Amino acid sequence: MGGRLLAAGLVAAWSLAAGALAGCDDRPAPAPGPSAPGDGVSGGGPGGDESGGGASAGLPSGLVWIGLDPRAKPAIMVFDPKTGAALHSSALPLSPSLSLPPPPSKDRFNADRTMFLTVNDCKIVVLRWERTAFVMHGTWEPPTSFSGGRECYDDAWFEAGRIRATIKLPGGDPAKVVSLDPAAPGSAPRDEGAVRPVREVRLTVAGVSDGRSFANTDGKRVVRLTVDTPLQASRYYEYRCELRVDDATRVCVDRVNADQPFGAVAVATVDLAAKTVTLRQVTPKTTRRIAQVFLSPDGKEILIRNSGGYYRASLAGNGGEPVEAFKTLPIEPNQVAHPQEWEWI
Repeated sequence: MGGRLLAAGLVAAWSLAAGALAGCDDRPAPAPGPSAPGDGVSGGGPGGDESGGGASAGLPSGLVWIGLDPRAKPAIMVFDPKTGAALHSSALPLSPSLSLPPPPSKDRFNADRTMFLTVNDCKIVVLRWERTAFVMHGTWEPPTSFSGGRECYDDAWFEAGRIRATIKLPGGDPAKVVSLDPAAPGSAPRDEGAVRPVREVRLTVAGVSDGRSFANTDGKRVVRLTVDTPLQASRYYEYRCELRVDDATRVCVDRVNADQPFGAVAVATVDLAAKTVTLRQVTPKTTRRIAQVFLSPDGKEILIRNSGGYYRASLAGNGGEPVEAFKTLPIEPNQVAHPQEWEWI
């Protein structure tokens, strides 16, 4: 009952920031440019990170959701991916000029999870973690130096110790990639080159005669991938490969179809030069509809949510049955307004 009340409150209060993240895997890649060393700004925090999340100086690693906490206060909440228990809640400093941030993603946090960024009204806003709350760290106004007119930060993320962002020029699509120093709020952007154009490529699926695959790529990395069969085929399967492991590897899920030649969950490896994709089973076929799959921060395992609960599986395993982790979360994704807005960070 409490989850339903919370969901109702969230529906009433939810306000996504302008320029919300459409999915980090769909970002255009920049042209090659210089990268800066380091991991950004570090800060103190609890240790003992056991969730495969790497550095543990900041926000604990786990299943993260941004919404209203049990006191109806906006917060970033973290849940244990092994047990489902609530691990942590950090308040957010919302104001009339800063609405509730868009869904979390791994690269909206810096490497040690002491900073979190969002794009709000064309500005980049960075929050700093202070153990029990996020506080304002700084903002970056959109520049005018690339076109002479009003420009707009369209998307932003942490990479190689800096903030990287795409800039939308007046009246156009994102056209420029820049980087910023997270330790210097308001600092001028550094030009990192033009946005790489993305095109669709038809791939051959190894091991099956009736398979087809389409990859959206910028020539260096795969930003979107599907593997399925033509509608007139004697059997039908449809893998959506939405979780990125690296530039050429993605986790694929067939949520509802009876024909699952690579199991319910598979790993896809793309060879752009050869125009092929190879799938390997991670979990067996299932008749239970898979609602969500979370990828661990180190890219080594997944957490599957279906009607029976939450199950863990290794991406390097032998394709056997996943192991039950827990039955429910204190706040179930299907009880909130935007169930897809969870991430394992």
